[in-house]
Amino acid sequence: MSKHITEKQRYAISKMLQVPMSKKDIAEAIGVDRSNIYREIKRNCDSRSGKYNPDLAQRKADNVRLKRSERRYLHKL
Repeated sequence: MSKHITEKQRYAISKMLQVPMSKKDIAEAIGVDRSNIYREIKRNCDSRSGKYNPDLAQRKADNVRLKRSERRYLHKL
């Protein structure tokens, strides 16, 4: 099992939620723990529509990684 959800997995989650599939089935299909699916959906739902948006989720994940790497860089200075 991977540590982080990938962009490809985010699009898969989005498609499976449209079917609709249970979060347990989604987790099994993409090979992550069920709690990861719940957290991913909770963190990355559009605040206006309340729907999961994989593009928004990926942008948020990229921003988190960027900020984390900046902190590490600044810490070394």
